[in-house]
Amino acid sequence: MSKYGVIEDLRQDFAERYAAEDWAASVDICRRIDAEHRKSGAVETIAFADDQYNYASALMELKDYKKARALLFESLRRVKRLGAPAAAVAMRCNNLGVCEARLSRPGDALKFFELAAETAERLTDSAEYADARYNAANALYDMGEFDRALAIHLELRAGADGVRGIDVLNGAAYCHEKKGDAVSAARYLRLAMDAAKGLFGGASPEYLANLYYLAVFSFRTGEYQAAADAFGETLQVLKRVSSGSGAFYADTLNHLADAKAAAGDVRGALRDRLESLRIIRARIGENHVYYANCLKHIALLYKQFDPDECERNFRRALAIKLSLIGAANADYIRDALALSGIMVERFRYDAALELLSETLDGLQNSDSDEAFTELIPDVTKVMRAISGARKVRDALPERLLARLIEAVENPSCGEPSESA
Repeated sequence: MSKYGVIEDLRQDFAERYAAEDWAASVDICRRIDAEHRKSGAVETIAFADDQYNYASALMELKDYKKARALLFESLRRVKRLGAPAAAVAMRCNNLGVCEARLSRPGDALKFFELAAETAERLTDSAEYADARYNAANALYDMGEFDRALAIHLELRAGADGVRGIDVLNGAAYCHEKKGDAVSAARYLRLAMDAAKGLFGGASPEYLANLYYLAVFSFRTGEYQAAADAFGETLQVLKRVSSGSGAFYADTLNHLADAKAAAGDVRGALRDRLESLRIIRARIGENHVYYANCLKHIALLYKQFDPDECERNFRRALAIKLSLIGAANADYIRDALALSGIMVERFRYDAALELLSETLDGLQNSDSDEAFTELIPDVTKVMRAISGARKVRDALPERLLARLIEAVENPSCGEPSESA
């Protein structure tokens, strides 16, 4: 069999593996094709340049952008020398821009996207032009050029439909958000959500993704009731398409709880948190830091109307963390200090002092005082509130004692950090 027959067979194998999304096998086949070309010496051909392009495409799927970039450069130079059609140049420029963007070089990415658009603009088929312009908008966004990025999205919107139309609407929304125009951002997010629903249906992953992001955006901009409504609708869609018992469902329940709590519906938030906790327990069990953190959030909701339940759940969370990460861990100490602070608020000074002493005692098992330095404001907040706080000093390692005494006696040492 001739070398051309070998390469043709390998190309067929590549096409099959690439279609099956077997990227590692695709790369291996491309490596063999490249070796066959170089062994034959026939490398100044469009066919070899196309094989290099395919090789780079497979590497990009494996996120090996540095090697893909080198291959695309070589392929681009080759097709230019050989006078290949403009479409071949535009395709390579587009992918080079993607590689530069993934390698965190948005300025270089923009140059390639603009070159791709300039080249593709001369083509009858405008798809490559639209791809290049859309990618250029993303590069500008990464560079903080939100006005220029928005202008491109609005330009593309007129002729964009399908998935690209949804992407353009979302891109416009993100630009408006960065520019501080929350109203326009929400409007474009809703347009994208409606477009996804019309194109894919109200139970599709595409619609769900847009609905979820609208909920997240609404929460981030302080529209808590709108966020709660969108998270609630997200859960309804999830129930229709799944069992309502997955990790994403549980996380969305937690987000819904946060939105409800921020909107003033604390008891509704607690119901959602408890339902999420049930799902999480069934999935990972109770002996997990994530489960303990969920208990802590439940405790903080109970704090507003049932302090006894608050303390009970907080202690359960602490007990789990103590068994998993130990008393010298900064996360455990931070939570223990938060519970001490809650006890102080309830005038339970003896219990708070006991927990604080135990917490500080754990620091003696650590060789590093970095965590303690970070937690000094929280420690001093609790100690100032407890009558006879000097009793806990004996629990401290000598190297930390002087700094704590100074912090306790100097009110200017800083505000407490957020413990919950």
